[in-house]
Amino acid sequence: MTKSWTWTIANVTKKYVTEDQYTPKKIIYRGDKTIVLWEDGTRTMVKCTKDDTFCEDHGFAMALAKKIFGSRGAYMDYVEKASYQKDEKFVKKDSA
Repeated sequence: MTKSWTWTIANVTKKYVTEDQYTPKKIIYRGDKTIVLWEDGTRTMVKCTKDDTFCEDHGFAMALAKKIFGSRGAYMDYVEKASYQKDEKFVKKDSA
C-alpha cells in the first residue's frame, strides 16, 4: 500500500509542485485555528471541530492536506478510497 501511495503522490508532485508550494513561510495558531502562510504567497486556514481538542501539529498536518488536495472533502475521499483498497488487499492475502 505504501508503494502505491508514494507513487500517486510522486505523480502529483511532479506535475503540480513548484519549489516553494509546500514550504511554510509562517504558521499562526489563533484559538482553535491554524493559519499557514506559504512561500508561494497562498494561505490555508483550518479550524477544529467543536468536538476536537486543539493540537498544533494536527492543525499544520490538516492545513498541509488541505493545500495538497484542495479541500478537506477531497482529502477524506482519498483516505477512504485508500482504506478500502488496503482492507481489500488484506482480505485477499488472508484467504489465499
